[in-house]
Amino acid sequence: MERVMKVADWLAALTTVFIVLYTVRFFDLFSDYFEIFPMGFVALTSGLILAQAFLRKRTTKSGENSTIPWYDLILAGFSILVGAYVMINAERIVTTMGLPSAGEIVLGFAAILLFMEGARRTVGLALTIIAAIFVAYAFLGSYIPGPLNIAEFGTARIIGHLYLFSDGMYGVIARTIVTMVAVYMLFAQFLTETGLGKFIIDISNALVGNVRGGPAKIAIFASAGFGMISGSAVGNVATTGVFTIPLMKKLGYRAEFAGAVEAVASTGGAIMPPIMGTVAFIMADMLSVPYRQVITMAIIPALLYYMTLFIQVDLEAAKLNLVGIEREKLPDLRSTLLGGWYYAIPMTVFFVELLWFKNDAILSALITIAALIISNLLFGKEKLNLKKIYNALKNTVLESMVSIIGIAGAAGCVVAVVSLTGLGVKLSGFLVDVSNGSLLLLLLFTAIVNYILGMGLPWSASFLLLVVLVAPALEAAGVEQTIAYFFILWTGLYSFITWPVAVAGYVASSIAESNVAKTCLTAMRLAMASYIIPFAMIFNRGLVMQGGGLEVLHSVVTAIVGLGVGAIGFSGYFDIGGKLTRFERALYILGGILLAASTNIVLEGVSSVMILTALTKNWSRHKTLKSEASIQTMKL
Repeated sequence: MERVMKVADWLAALTTVFIVLYTVRFFDLFSDYFEIFPMGFVALTSGLILAQAFLRKRTTKSGENSTIPWYDLILAGFSILVGAYVMINAERIVTTMGLPSAGEIVLGFAAILLFMEGARRTVGLALTIIAAIFVAYAFLGSYIPGPLNIAEFGTARIIGHLYLFSDGMYGVIARTIVTMVAVYMLFAQFLTETGLGKFIIDISNALVGNVRGGPAKIAIFASAGFGMISGSAVGNVATTGVFTIPLMKKLGYRAEFAGAVEAVASTGGAIMPPIMGTVAFIMADMLSVPYRQVITMAIIPALLYYMTLFIQVDLEAAKLNLVGIEREKLPDLRSTLLGGWYYAIPMTVFFVELLWFKNDAILSALITIAALIISNLLFGKEKLNLKKIYNALKNTVLESMVSIIGIAGAAGCVVAVVSLTGLGVKLSGFLVDVSNGSLLLLLLFTAIVNYILGMGLPWSASFLLLVVLVAPALEAAGVEQTIAYFFILWTGLYSFITWPVAVAGYVASSIAESNVAKTCLTAMRLAMASYIIPFAMIFNRGLVMQGGGLEVLHSVVTAIVGLGVGAIGFSGYFDIGGKLTRFERALYILGGILLAASTNIVLEGVSSVMILTALTKNWSRHKTLKSEASIQTMKL
């Protein structure tokens, strides 16, 4: 069995090589002899990755460390077979587009079941059940009375649509994952192998370790850096939290607060450009817009998210009178930068390729990987060798792609059924009717549905489902398509930090050894921006760089001020005047929200009055406290 796993490891590495060669159009050199159609490439690559899921993941968690059972070897083989069939017959499938043969129907059924089982093993039962319900609806929807009734399509047409059509299991979602996402995951693996993780921790320590509340600010910087690469809030907490949470507790932060800071900082990494986990690539592909447009729209909201967290962490440190770590115990900034300056080379190349030369995201990433390898070999301390390169190629599939390929197939089933049956139009109409013309109600319903889906689905899976099912309703209500996608993207964060689900909060709480409920509720307070910004985007489009220069500038300034004072209100403390009264907190919070979200001059005026009233009361109390302290000093 050990020999089987070694072969599987090499197959994983070769799968990554195959992806890279395809994306650089290497096989076009042999177009006189054979042609690889895009759908065929996606199908074969998906099959190769899905096979790894069956070789690595057992049917139950209790059997994770057991040897590979015979039936998993068969499932792995069939995974490759159903993909290879499409690869071999891609030209005929694409050009004829007829009903599938009896053999193709059998293979199609097998592919559906394999992807569903792969999704169950890698991301849990919830997505499998949802996909199964949608597939069942395609078969049985003609028997359902009322608005959900659909025409009878027949087995051949349904299976053909799911297995052999371009908007099925091997459609846009799978294509994005096995091309763009795979290349960026390879980039992330090379960054890991060259020691970027340690550099991020060291540079965060050197920058903010000695300031007020330093360890919590280290967590913010480090988690943002790790999170934007991994895209996994939970994985990010587990990676950086074991370092930052004990440091925060040692400095004097409560265990619940320490866990909450790490949970919120880690969750935000997935919305931080330029990498943003995996969803940004899928979004760019589904919107048919350049990736640079997505990250341009994402940058201001992401920075605002971390700004509000940073303010609350700083004010908590002020309230507890916490100082930073002694400078002598921290890495020297100059030495740290000199030791890792070459990491700036590939990142500079990435931005130049993407924003200056306007290359597509895949080509930019591949050129950046080449720049990273060259700069590491010339200047790096942890030199790349053949073993590290092999590990990067192998782990791109085993640590990154295996966990999301099941999502691609299962979500592809949902997309195929929605496009075949017109269910998206029906659901959009239902939501519009229920909201009774109120855009705010429609947005609230969407956020609630996203939170519920997030209870059992990965962020990327819930995003994909809602984009298909709910985004049309938002667009029908007048929301621009790109902003609707961003609203869904952001509200998908709720399940990581919102009690009672709060998956990232649970992991952080276990590391902090804190009360779970208190940790999650504190995380909700610290992540206040995540509940405001998605709605603010809808009414204040300048936040996502839409509109003229003055409109964007106005939106950014009001959002900074609004969310900044809102953070003061949520923290309950301000350097000027100390602890806030409930009335002052209410003024800061309500005034801040109104100012951040509104473009109405009347509401902005009202919010400004509220904020100024609170500031006046703070200043008055500050003067009183200062006067009393002066009198006490004179008496002494």
